[in-house]
Amino acid sequence: MKTIISFLFFVLIWQITSMIVSSPLLPSAIDALISLMALLATNAFWGDFIITLYRIILGISAAFVLALIFGVFAGLQKGVIEYLSPLAFIMQSCPVIIWISLLIVWAGVGSFVPIFAVFL
Repeated sequence: MKTIISFLFFVLIWQITSMIVSSPLLPSAIDALISLMALLATNAFWGDFIITLYRIILGISAAFVLALIFGVFAGLQKGVIEYLSPLAFIMQSCPVIIWISLLIVWAGVGSFVPIFAVFL
C-alpha cells in the first residue's frame, strides 16, 4: 500500500509541476501515459523489446556461465583466486559507464556492447 501511495504522490507532483512549468521538456503525466499507450500498440516497440530482452538474457547467461566456471576452478585450486582477484578488483573499481564508452570506441555500436554491459 505504501508503494502505491508513494507512486501516486510522485505522479501528482509530476502533474502539478508540468502544469506550473508548462514546457515541452516536462510533459504532463497524462500526456506521457497517452504516449506510452500509443507506443505499446506499435510493432516496432515490441520488436525492440524482444531484441533488448534477448541481449539481457544473453548477457546474464554469459556472466553466469563464466562465474560458474571460475568459481569451480577457484574452489578446486586455491591459487586461481590469487590470479583472479586483481582482475576482479580492476573491473569493479571502474564504473560500468567507462567500460561501455571504451567498448563503443573499440567495438562500435552493435549487439556486443549492450550484451557486454549486462555481462559486467
